[in-house]
Amino acid sequence: VYRRASEEYPRSFLFCDEVGLGKTIEGGLALRRLLLRGQVSRILLIVPRSLVRQWMEELREKLALTGWFYDGRALHDVAGRRREVASALAEAGIIVTSRHLIARSDRRAEVLAAPPWDLVIVDEAHAARRSGLDDAPNQLLSLLQDIRRRQLSPTLWLLTATPMQLDPIEVFDL
Repeated sequence: VYRRASEEYPRSFLFCDEVGLGKTIEGGLALRRLLLRGQVSRILLIVPRSLVRQWMEELREKLALTGWFYDGRALHDVAGRRREVASALAEAGIIVTSRHLIARSDRRAEVLAAPPWDLVIVDEAHAARRSGLDDAPNQLLSLLQDIRRRQLSPTLWLLTATPMQLDPIEVFDL
């Protein structure tokens, strides 16, 4: 999986392995390969807040990569170092942020004003879906649609064990 994803870059992929079968490792290995080849330098990693630490640790321990967690104010690495920067989403490297933060309407302008990313990875991507009775996209799906529409990344990797939870249209949305 990681070979195919990295060899076919900048093609977008939906990683849909069952829980515990290694989507994080597959995506991480493909990311590492692209970084080592010099094909990517700006990566945005969007994950649930509860998985931020896990992603940071796996990047460091299993892949020898440093991710910087953006908390809305500053960047932090897994060792606790803090970096104050003018615009965290404009930084090079692996920027990890929670989907809860980045999808907020008050963050939208900041995200859409950032320079393009070489790769956007979304873990637990099934959270990007249509919401409510009006069939409108929720904030995360709307943000991802805007990223694609504005060509802020040529590549989107979506990781989920459950691409469909409530309705078959969810797979097509992803």
